[in-house]
Amino acid sequence: MTFSAETRERAQEIIARYPAGRERSALLPLLHLVQSEDGYVTPQGVAFCAEALGITKAEVGAVATFYTMYKRRPTGDWLVSVCTNTVCGVQGGDKIYEASASGTTRPPGTSPSSTPNALPRATMRPSSR
Repeated sequence: MTFSAETRERAQEIIARYPAGRERSALLPLLHLVQSEDGYVTPQGVAFCAEALGITKAEVGAVATFYTMYKRRPTGDWLVSVCTNTVCGVQGGDKIYEASASGTTRPPGTSPSSTPNALPRATMRPSSR
């Protein structure tokens, strides 16, 4: 996908927020920008960010795969995220994840579940979003 002139302009506005020599700090907002175009971070989005910031695609990919908020493949209208860290797992989070990942409890149009490292309020009971 080729990004529109509007997206390229928006990317330059984002980069301009950062001091000279610190443009690389714009990577997270740029990943949000390209994800908003297609619903996930495409290989073209990775290349766009790399080119805009003068870094390698590998560096962009490393960041995009580190954070669970960036999706590397298409998702449905809804994404079910279930906390499965130790506390949540002991409280039943693993069973909730298995049920939602199987598709039997998943509403139509949702993507398979993801397992973020932690979710807010997950210290007392399993949490999902």
